Amino acid sequence: GPRAAGGYCYVNNAAIADPTCGPLEELALGDWQRWIDACLTSAFLCSRAAIPLLRAQHAATSEAASVINISSTRSVMSEPESFAYAASKGGIDALTHAMAVSLGPAIRVNAIRPGWIETRDWQKASEREEVQHRSRDHAQHPAGRGGEPRDIAQAVEYLVGAGFVTGQHLNVDGGMTVKMIYEG
Repeated sequence: GPRAAGGYCYVNNAAIADPTCGPLEELALGDWQRWIDACLTSAFLCSRAAIPLLRAQHAATSEAASVINISSTRSVMSEPESFAYAASKGGIDALTHAMAVSLGPAIRVNAIRPGWIETRDWQKASEREEVQHRSRDHAQHPAGRGGEPRDIAQAVEYLVGAGFVTGQHLNVDGGMTVKMIYEG
């Protein structure tokens, strides 16, 4: 992974973007497994491959390396029919604290829980949808807007340099998980 202020870092950021899987009683085991594999199993496999390299960097430099897992606010609050996605991200949260306890002090492990991050401008032009957010979409966030990829990049940068932070889950969601939203 890249070297930044605070040491070397590896980021697990694989998942299926669409969290909706339909009614639970109609969810096929293969579809469930696809979400679990894309998010959770991939984080396990890639971390397993990265750990020896991060340990070697720590041994050579004495700087703590870090792993940052990209989870989701859906690991702690769900929308209807997002069972597999929410479960895979909850698994990422559990994997994060288990890794932090087991890999420290040489390797710190933290998670970022993105909320609504607008990524449509980053998609291939042929697949890009026009972004049209309503003012009430932005008003759901105490920060007054939805997130952008740079918000996640800044959180990664913070965690790489935060040498006394490990085993934590950082919500990067514009405050949405702390705001009561009333139907109406």
